[in-house]
Parts: sequence; structure tokens; C-alpha cells
Amino acid sequence: MTLAYSNSHQHSVFNQAKIKFDSMISHLESSAVKYNEHGEVEDYIDVEGTEVLRCLFQGCLDKKAAEEPLQQIYSDDGTHLTHL
Repeated sequence: MTLAYSNSHQHSVFNQAKIKFDSMISHLESSAVKYNEHGEVEDYIDVEGTEVLRCLFQGCLDKKAAEEPLQQIYSDDGTHLTHL
């Protein structure tokens, strides 16, 4: 994600986690789950919940990267390096 999007109210670094979480809620509210065994629902929550956690962690890393100050890098002779 680029910095241009990090301040947008329409797109958050946690947007993917929100989408996945809302999808889980929709699935759990659906009539399809009505007849599932308890263990099947638990397995669904375990698998999809882990994916939500992964997205939250990725959002945290993206936020940290976007807020990290850029550092200038110079060679031993004082030349400003623009590429590593």
C-alpha cells in the first residue's frame, strides 16, 4: 500500500481485515450454517478467524511502514545514494 492511501477514510490499512470479518459474520448469520454441526462452525471460525488475524497483522505492518521516516543514505565519500 502506498502512503497516499494511508490517510484516506475510504481505505484503511485494516480494510482487508474488516472485509473478511464482515464476511464471516454474514456467513454465520446465513441459513447455511443453521444445520451445521457445532464442530463445523468451530472449524470455520478457526480457519477464517486466523485469516482475519493475519490481515490485522499485515495492516499493522503496513501502517508502521507508511509512518516510518525515510532515511538518506550516503557513501563513504559523501555521495548521496538514491538506489541500494
